Amino acid sequence: MHVVRSFHRFAVCVAVVGLVTLGGCGLRSQPTVKSWPELQTLRESAYSLEVAVTQSKNVKVAKRAAEHYSKVLDTFEKAGVPSGYAKYESATKQSIATSRELVDVIGNGDLAKAQELSLRLSKEIAKLPELIHTVDES
Repeated sequence: MHVVRSFHRFAVCVAVVGLVTLGGCGLRSQPTVKSWPELQTLRESAYSLEVAVTQSKNVKVAKRAAEHYSKVLDTFEKAGVPSGYAKYESATKQSIATSRELVDVIGNGDLAKAQELSLRLSKEIAKLPELIHTVDES
């Protein structure tokens, strides 16, 4: 009986060591990113656009801000949603759609509608993750 228990313990130990060793050999998923710089740039540019639309009330200023924002938006859209942020995919698509609509409305010179859309965009961007800035102390 004692021999059977010893053998059983030995077999369990070998199995555990084997699983632990083999567990590290499989394919790994993509590492999650710790930052999303395009989102931070988009957030800052959207804020500047909102200020231009709501405070300046000048179509030329708003159009200039919209041109810059459009370039930032293109970069953001090309970069896509990084791994680790997949749950924000639909909120990202909605923000991009609203952004495009806002740029078009500003291009048409309708600042009243642009103000409404910029507030809506602000709420949509708020649904995207807040990123914590890390300081590199090396």
